Amino acid sequence: MTFEPVSHLLNPTLNVSSGKKPKKPKIQDKPVTFHKKIKSSGYGSKAKRPKKPKFFKQEGSYPATSNPPNKIQEEHLFPKESPLHSAGIFNIKYNRDSTRLATCGGDSTAFIVKLPVAKYRGDRIPLVGHEGGISVVSWNSSCRFLLTSSLDRSMKLWDLGSSKPGECLLTIEGEFTDSKFYYLDRFLTASQGDCVSFYRFKLRDPHLKDDVKRLQSKCSFKEVFRVPHPSAQAVAKFDVHNLFHSHVMLLGGTNKTVSVWDVDKNHEVLAIETPHRKFMHTLKFFKGSDYTEICSDAQNLFITAAADSTMLLYDIRNGSPVMGFEGHTNSALELGGDISPCRNYIAGGSEDRSAYVWDVRTGNVLERLKGFREATTDLAWSPLYPQLCVASNDGQV
Repeated sequence: MTFEPVSHLLNPTLNVSSGKKPKKPKIQDKPVTFHKKIKSSGYGSKAKRPKKPKFFKQEGSYPATSNPPNKIQEEHLFPKESPLHSAGIFNIKYNRDSTRLATCGGDSTAFIVKLPVAKYRGDRIPLVGHEGGISVVSWNSSCRFLLTSSLDRSMKLWDLGSSKPGECLLTIEGEFTDSKFYYLDRFLTASQGDCVSFYRFKLRDPHLKDDVKRLQSKCSFKEVFRVPHPSAQAVAKFDVHNLFHSHVMLLGGTNKTVSVWDVDKNHEVLAIETPHRKFMHTLKFFKGSDYTEICSDAQNLFITAAADSTMLLYDIRNGSPVMGFEGHTNSALELGGDISPCRNYIAGGSEDRSAYVWDVRTGNVLERLKGFREATTDLAWSPLYPQLCVASNDGQV
């Protein structure tokens, strides 16, 4: 999915006044000199292949057809007497190659857990620095950086690939309810009040080996743009695509309306009035996986969930619910949901100490996963394996 941006925000090379790309200056004729060495063209030498990204390995494939998960893998559980978090878990997300899991919760801590748990015995990187519960974690496209937003009125950017993994690079103050990387990591976006703020940011040179110079160099950020919700008093949740250049943003308002916003042209494309009886606490695009073939039309799908025991599947192109999913219990807590990479299943949390898996085509409950001691607060499908990670309100995954 590609498009030609027409705004200076998404395409800084455009001339703001004319909307055209500036002409390159002509190279002037210069006298020929021979006192400088000319680098060899490399003719006859072996071709150099580009290196694979350090934080992402694309090997294997996600099965197109598989049965829904129905059994807890005991070998990948943390001991019940020492759960991962000391309070309820709010959000969990796999990285792109399913080798790490980011978690956050009400104990003011986020963790990067190495997978599989049975192999690494619960080895994890703690992200410590927030003074309140952390509500959201978000990976960047290379999975080297993580973004967290907290109830302590701050958003932090963490470096997981430096000599000291888990170092905080940026702290932005604000009453943020959600945060994401956007436009292939060009922006940090965060919802506060009735709008979503866009921040440009600049990080220090990651190749500095001298610790003194590394600490002296500073990271910076600047708010450059805001997208308002046209009709809501506040933005409860929002979502964007970050793994490709997309100009579409979803804003879930407290008035139970989803605003589909064109960031490039800076106007609302569609307003979807959801049938939820309460405001949405879950709003999520279908992101797919690097290990499956995804048609561009599938990335128009998104789900919403609210504390009215209802989860809905939407398609932006028709602006109305495609399918509804019920049977779980959700009347008070903010419980998450997720679409499987194969697009066959949707999973959701429940307050009856179970996790539910529905059939996308029929909306029927296929599996009710039991064995949890408290409500299941968030879920995430593995991008590589037909596995489902479930987090609960007792700090266990």
